Amino acid sequence: MARHFGGELVFVRKGYLENNVVTQPMAYDIVSRNEYPAYREQMDYVRYRTIELLAEEIKRNHVGGDIAEAGVDYGDCSWVINGSFPDRTFYLYDTFAGFDERDVETEKNNGFTSEAFFESANYFKRSSFRTADDQVAYVRQRLPYPEKAVFRKGYFPETAVSETEKRFAFVSLDMDLYAPILSGIDFFYPRLNRGGYIMIHDYNHSEFKGIKRAIEECEEKFGVIPKFPLPDQGGTIVLTK
Repeated sequence: MARHFGGELVFVRKGYLENNVVTQPMAYDIVSRNEYPAYREQMDYVRYRTIELLAEEIKRNHVGGDIAEAGVDYGDCSWVINGSFPDRTFYLYDTFAGFDERDVETEKNNGFTSEAFFESANYFKRSSFRTADDQVAYVRQRLPYPEKAVFRKGYFPETAVSETEKRFAFVSLDMDLYAPILSGIDFFYPRLNRGGYIMIHDYNHSEFKGIKRAIEECEEKFGVIPKFPLPDQGGTIVLTK
């Protein structure tokens, strides 16, 4: 919901105390379309707005390459990404069936995410759709430019074999767990064009400790990666070249 504090419009997360201010919109903003309901429904203005601003930087600097998202879920972030890059091919990778049990076991065995968390958050592990195809169809119909979308259903990076020769300008990784995030950076960072960006959600999430470890291991392989954190809901970190 929106509230006015000291004459300024700010966003307050539904159900939170009135003084729990998440953020206020950018002043003098002429780029954002802002009609996306998730700006107010999910209260993740910083994340979605950053995607739009990075898209503007990519276009301004003439950075070539396709767009990708690994970890699609119900397509909330997909809407913003697709709308921000209407002329670019958009690859969407997901099991569309929830977490893979192999990755869940890796989390538990390494202490990256507690077993109690998975037991208390079963909705993270299972899709509410009857089939993966149903979830794909749902996400597709939400996109503003569905003709640019290429859906890759299954376990990443096995689903990316057709894109090994592709180059990318923007990638969103929102797979939560250590193993898929490690695979995502390992696959996309070498294929990221200079001036491009990779957004990794939940980097500063209190539960998903494996994400930091995944980035550390990739830096052991690729060297120090330029990166900066965001104070959005999930504690996103942005990698660049």
